Amino acid sequence: MKEEGVKKVNMSILETEIDLITSIKNDFAIFENSSDLPVLDYPSRLEMGMMAICLRGTTRMSIDLKEYTFGANDMVIVLADQIVQQHQRSDDFLCCVFAVSIKFAQEAILSYRQFLPTLLRIKEDPRIPLKPEEVVSVLEYCSFLRQRVNMRDNCFRREIAKSLFHALFYELGNIMNRHAPAVGRQVKTRRDEVFEQFIHLVRDHYKAQRSVTFYADKLCLTPKHLSNVVKGLTGKSAGAWIDDYVILEAKALLKSTTLTILQVSEALNFANQSFFGKYFKQHTGVSPTQYRRM
Repeated sequence: MKEEGVKKVNMSILETEIDLITSIKNDFAIFENSSDLPVLDYPSRLEMGMMAICLRGTTRMSIDLKEYTFGANDMVIVLADQIVQQHQRSDDFLCCVFAVSIKFAQEAILSYRQFLPTLLRIKEDPRIPLKPEEVVSVLEYCSFLRQRVNMRDNCFRREIAKSLFHALFYELGNIMNRHAPAVGRQVKTRRDEVFEQFIHLVRDHYKAQRSVTFYADKLCLTPKHLSNVVKGLTGKSAGAWIDDYVILEAKALLKSTTLTILQVSEALNFANQSFFGKYFKQHTGVSPTQYRRM
């Protein structure tokens, strides 16, 4: 059987499909020509981070299968590995979009962990309504980045872009903190490291491993200690984080592919279709078949 799964969108796809785009190949891109943005028929997983500011009009889209409507002066942040789907947009819709690869972001922002509470909040609610002066401030960064990236004879343009993105990231952090002050530490702790390593492991293994013990063993911790750390930092248990990844993938596969329910259960390493159906209904309240028909 040919493998079928959730469609993935990466930097290369953006650079290929969008005409008027300012970019450094496979690193980051800025564009405003919203008409080139595809209205995706099915949920797609981002292999990059994206930030967009709606300048006019409205758009309706889903992020991790939750539906939102965004309008003028709304900033939207979608984290890498989240699942997105744009359902529709108004005829006058216009936005400025900034996309960055995971590698480029990690190179530019070595201390991003201090924003862990903010990043967790974004995952729960990606919309930040901006004041007019905040919109102007962010657009100034985007304009300056676009100018510098377009200087293709500058042999240091990637390094310049990296520094400017670093500054933009902290500007965005300051804006988000003004709207909803983050509570917590400003210095990375061992607990932060454990949570970060746990999430990376979950992203790599959730399709095959749903046991907290598996991840605790990988981190050389007891399941109880791992659960206490994750619960203390995020308010959600380690098991709940694992279940969220599994259920999100299951929902996306049910909605965006022609896989049978048996094939979905096999893709997620369930012993049989019946066990998958009970697991899915326990976490969603409906059966896989009912969800697919919704």
